[in-house]
Amino acid sequence: MTRYLVTGGAGYIGTHFVERLICEAETEIVVLDKNKLQLSRLKASLPTGTYVDYKLLSDCYRVVDTTDVVVHMAASNSVVESLSSPTEYYVDPVIAVNKMLHMATNLSAKKFVFISTGLANQRESNPYAMGKWYCEQIVRQYCNANGIKWVILRLYNVSGYASMLAPVKHGQLMVETCKAVKNGTPVCLNFLSDGNTAVRDYIHVYDVVEQILASVDDDVDITRDVGTGIGTTTCNVVNFAEEHFGISIPVKPRCSMHAGVSSSVAPLCSMKFPKLQRLYIQSMLESTMERLNHKED
Repeated sequence: MTRYLVTGGAGYIGTHFVERLICEAETEIVVLDKNKLQLSRLKASLPTGTYVDYKLLSDCYRVVDTTDVVVHMAASNSVVESLSSPTEYYVDPVIAVNKMLHMATNLSAKKFVFISTGLANQRESNPYAMGKWYCEQIVRQYCNANGIKWVILRLYNVSGYASMLAPVKHGQLMVETCKAVKNGTPVCLNFLSDGNTAVRDYIHVYDVVEQILASVDDDVDITRDVGTGIGTTTCNVVNFAEEHFGISIPVKPRCSMHAGVSSSVAPLCSMKFPKLQRLYIQSMLESTMERLNHKED
């Protein structure tokens, strides 16, 4: 029996991960999240888990006295928002990760998995990236000092859906592109000074969940980039959607690139992906459209 404590387990990636864990034999799951509505949806659909409001963190000790693995993915994750509210992205994540590390110790956890961002490789680009990078240092030092195994996963642009329970991630390029297909609304893209759009490393949420699950069995403390290692411009994503859905999608340029990150691609790739990135991205678009058609949030 492996016991998991998952923070942010009612979020976009978290819901996928929790639903995947439910499929695993001999697992016990406690989910912490501040989204009460999504917690209720999960409890109704996946009743074998235990769901706790993150704002009532002390309640967690009432329902669990020990755990094997802590997966900490709860976080605010808007690069744009971090530019206008830097304190929230510098201070709040540090406070949260410290709380969860101490909880891991109190619950005798053997493993701590921290979900970070690929932008930590460009940490000076924005407060969101820098806040994640600070948390990485705390996780390493605290776990090393307290004999807890750790894994840090730097995720790149996670997209697509493998669960109809997962909340729609409004603002995500794949979601906004599919909305444009459905409603005819333009997709807003940031253009660089040279007229091109930003390059991103898009990875399917299903593959991310499998990587998180595999990291639990890692026997070494490690920081791992989780991406395809293949860059695709945001404009090409829209082009792939036009090809796949057979419809012209209007594009509306934004005034300037936010946060100044022109390219974010995993430096190394240990995973196997389709040779045609176009088909891989179109599979994310197709699953996103399926989720939008299932229910609009």
